[in-house]
Amino acid sequence: MTTIYENDVLLSVALASGDVKAFDTLYRKYQPAVYANILKLVKDPQAAEDILQETFGALWVNRLAINRERSVAGWLFVVSYNKSLKFLRSVVRGKMSSLYALPFEPADDAGQLPKETELQLSIIDEAIEHLPTQKRLAFTLCKLEGKTYEEAARILGISAHTVKEYLHAASRFVRTYSLEKYRNAPVSMMLLLLFINP
Repeated sequence: MTTIYENDVLLSVALASGDVKAFDTLYRKYQPAVYANILKLVKDPQAAEDILQETFGALWVNRLAINRERSVAGWLFVVSYNKSLKFLRSVVRGKMSSLYALPFEPADDAGQLPKETELQLSIIDEAIEHLPTQKRLAFTLCKLEGKTYEEAARILGISAHTVKEYLHAASRFVRTYSLEKYRNAPVSMMLLLLFINP
């Protein structure tokens, strides 16, 4: 596990025990990146804010079910994407009731994570683990934590231009690796990978 997530593991353990301060810390850490990703998809600030709150609400509700060996950032990225996609489908259905709806498996009443979300997390985690260290860190910092090229460059001790190149290569690899290895994954998984722009 990379050092970027070591603190997240401790926060996840505290979160699972119901520690509100751990939740607040995770919220402050990831809220800007999660909101930016949602807004990029839904293009509606109020809807993005609502989805952001739903996503962090789901983090609290599912705190016992979240795999502590995975990054909280990755979990938030996938869950916020799925919620954004659900919102977009509802908007489209409202405008065109005959439009084909993509499959979506909501969490059950026991608060368990949907199987599709677990599959998405596994696929993306596996692809990220196959990246060389610097590209993995660039991808994690920029895509999952929402850092700018300049912020990531300071953390990694490289130029912002190099971060941009690493991020482009890493994003392309994650998409290609995942699409080739999991050709039969759900349609929404394929759309999630397309959202990971190279």
